[in-house]
Amino acid sequence: MRRGAGFDLSTFPEFKSAPEDAGLSAVRERSLLNMAPVAAPEIFLVLQDPSLRPEGITWDPIGGHLYVGSLSGEIWRVDLGGKLERFAGPGSGLREVLGLKVDAERRLLWAVTGVFPDVIPTGPPKKDVGTTGLHAYRLDTGERARECGLDERPTLHAFNDMAIARNGDVYVSDSPGSAIYKLSGTACKLDRILYDTGVSFPNGIAVAPDESRLYVAHVEGLSAVDLRTRKRTQLAVPANAAVNSIDGLVWEGNDLLAIQGSPYLARVARIRLTDDGLAVRQVTTMSSRPPLGLRPTTGVVVRDQFYMVAGFPDGFAAAAGQPPPRSHILRARVR
Repeated sequence: MRRGAGFDLSTFPEFKSAPEDAGLSAVRERSLLNMAPVAAPEIFLVLQDPSLRPEGITWDPIGGHLYVGSLSGEIWRVDLGGKLERFAGPGSGLREVLGLKVDAERRLLWAVTGVFPDVIPTGPPKKDVGTTGLHAYRLDTGERARECGLDERPTLHAFNDMAIARNGDVYVSDSPGSAIYKLSGTACKLDRILYDTGVSFPNGIAVAPDESRLYVAHVEGLSAVDLRTRKRTQLAVPANAAVNSIDGLVWEGNDLLAIQGSPYLARVARIRLTDDGLAVRQVTTMSSRPPLGLRPTTGVVVRDQFYMVAGFPDGFAAAAGQPPPRSHILRARVR
């Protein structure tokens, strides 16, 4: 609870018949306080088409558009007035679209695409599971400029999120592979710069402002990878802070903004690092408690707002007897 987890103890069967005492009452009160919204995000846009299942979002500061990917194999462009139009779709070669990033200098939109292994299978087996890759599109024309794939079946890969350096190098997380890959130059040579079984399901990644390190979110927490030596350091965390369950990870000034989609946290956390960048100094809640049934995945800073896609029902709506919600784009003020 000191780390920000919020829950209603009365909903846990194990505690319904537990005798009340001072310690249990304190736990109950503190956990309920943690459920109170902090600058809760507002709805920017409801994606009315139920087939739009967004996972990634990015921003083109020159063109003034958000770009949103869909697990149905599309990329959509959205202006800040909420106008939505398809940017890439059928015939583009896209499969499931996850991480998105804009390289504004080179006028490229990079997209992770492939067939992600189901963490919990819910339907018939998908075709080509474990194939993955990166596509790049010219922002000004929509033309596909690059296509770089990775297929090593029966070894399964699944790129998830990415970060782009100022020189155009692309770093991408491979979640089932416990790895980070780098794509540089014009050839489609993917260089595995990190493989570490202590990095379970790497997801959100962000290049440090001075580009000396890459920060990677994974099940065990948050790590920094030295881009010269490729040495990984897991960041020490204060006892009252949590950096687990991170999906999207981006910089805002000298701090990291991390989406923690767990229903017990359900927040955007601001992570302040120590001066050497190898430990967490403080974690605070920038925004928490999105609309019921929505779970944000990734986000992007646009001026003084943080825009997030919320595309996966977290089960609360179904438990309440409500139909699955449409996917949303949410936003919260950066503070």
